[in-house]
Amino acid sequence: LNFQISNSNLRRRVLTKSTLRIFILNSAFLLFILFRGIAQRYANNDRHKGALSYEQRRKEKAKTRVIRRASRSRTTRNGSRTARSRTRKDK
Repeated sequence: LNFQISNSNLRRRVLTKSTLRIFILNSAFLLFILFRGIAQRYANNDRHKGALSYEQRRKEKAKTRVIRRASRSRTTRNGSRTARSRTRKDK
C-alpha cells in the first residue's frame, strides 16, 4: 500500500474542499439574500396596501364632509342662506 501522498495532491484536495465550502457558503448566503428580498417585497406590498387603504378612507371622509357642508349651506326657497340658523322669533 502506498500511504504517501504527494504534497501537490494533498494541496489540491484541500483546495478543492475549501473552494467547495466557500461555494456552498456563498450560495447559501445568496439564497438568504434572495429570499429576504422576496419577503421584504411582500412586506412592503402589504405596507403599501395599508397606506393606500388609509388614504382612500381619508379621501372618502373628506368627500362626505364636503357633501355635508354643501347640503348645510344650501339656500332656502326665498334665497336666504341664514334661514336655518335664525330662530323662529328672529324670522
